[in-house]
Amino acid sequence: MDFSAVSTCILPTTSLERDPQQFWGNLTLEQRQEWLHQLRTLYYQIILLYFRDAPDVHERIAQFTYIAYMLNLPISEVLGMHMHFMDEIVKQLKLEGRSEEVVLDYRLTLIDVIAHLCERYRRAMVEVTRETP
Repeated sequence: MDFSAVSTCILPTTSLERDPQQFWGNLTLEQRQEWLHQLRTLYYQIILLYFRDAPDVHERIAQFTYIAYMLNLPISEVLGMHMHFMDEIVKQLKLEGRSEEVVLDYRLTLIDVIAHLCERYRRAMVEVTRETP
């Protein structure tokens, strides 16, 4: 997989600038596929780097959760990505005759990504509360 920087589409810089027209449910099929490609690339990089103490893994998690938040991506899409990659890893491990138990460790990756996404929503609620009279 190509580890070059994920192309960036223009997204607002603060949560107050979220555009409901850009929410997942309002995107065309082509737009969804484009975003899914970018998100899958980021998530795949996160999975590969997560247990390697890579310094930029947290930056990639932040990028992933930012895009997911701004698009109002359903959590089922995140879970689907994770399960897809885990299935691919299990297939590869079986081909190599290795134990698939290592895949269980990657639950931590999913938990970490979801926790970051929850924190982004929590901060956005605080941001909105401060702005509302």
